[in-house]
Amino acid sequence: MELKVRQLEVFQAVYETGSVTGAAARLHCSQPAVSASLANFERQLGLRLFDRARGRFTATPEADLLYAEVERGLMGINRIATRAAGIRAGRTRHMRIGIDGSPAIGFVPTAVASFLADHPDVTIDIESRPSTEIVDLVANRLLDAGVVEPAIDRAGVRAEPFTPACVCLVPADHQLASEEVLTPQLLSGVPMIGCFERHPIDVQLVEVFEEADCELNIVARGYYHNTSRNLARCGIGIAVVDSMNGSIGVDDGLVTRPFIPEIAYEMGIVSVDTPNFDPIVDELISYLWTAVASQGIEVPAGRVR
Repeated sequence: MELKVRQLEVFQAVYETGSVTGAAARLHCSQPAVSASLANFERQLGLRLFDRARGRFTATPEADLLYAEVERGLMGINRIATRAAGIRAGRTRHMRIGIDGSPAIGFVPTAVASFLADHPDVTIDIESRPSTEIVDLVANRLLDAGVVEPAIDRAGVRAEPFTPACVCLVPADHQLASEEVLTPQLLSGVPMIGCFERHPIDVQLVEVFEEADCELNIVARGYYHNTSRNLARCGIGIAVVDSMNGSIGVDDGLVTRPFIPEIAYEMGIVSVDTPNFDPIVDELISYLWTAVASQGIEVPAGRVR
């Protein structure tokens, strides 16, 4: 069976947009071309990949199973193309890092900038993906390293955790902004912003407020810490986020205050677990750990540059 890259791209585009129209717009081609390519792809595979109804394409269970493999295949092809372009430009290495959550705008860009300044022959992509997907891609060597929430153990992957303490983001004009430290007693009944009900930070908040016999008044949840920060900036309430998000140097009308008792949020740096570890990947990881340590967070012994 000879599959074409264009067929994989068409399948991915239809799967993600849910329509031929959306896929055609994304791929800059005609709708009949998308329909023909998809039909040929299904015929070659001997699978029905979509249920068609009123112009919408609903993925079948077979398509769901195939999607991850197609995405990995296209990533591998794109990596080859990027590598070739880098060779033509005189660069000797292209690397990929997977990021889930706050590190994408926090310490990772700082670490990457420092690394690239010392390695001008290297290029790096920073990709935002769910943690479980990052671990999977690292295991399959489609990502060189990743920063995940929390550290996730998997065969073939080395996961090294770190735990930044959480802080409160308080509007500067809030009555509690003058407090040096915030506690459940001070925050009892005060409008607050959470992440989501099963998020580790929210779970710990519920526990410490219950232990203190105080009222936890979550009026909104932001899912991502950046969203929680913006909700706090809009004056909806006080957000509790990891200290790296809390220390982002943005003049957005918020002040950062420690929260006691301490709430820790586990994160981790993941890479391939192999005795023949690539030295340049290990060096990049040391830059990541140096950036983590610069935030005042404890890191594994020997990992800082």
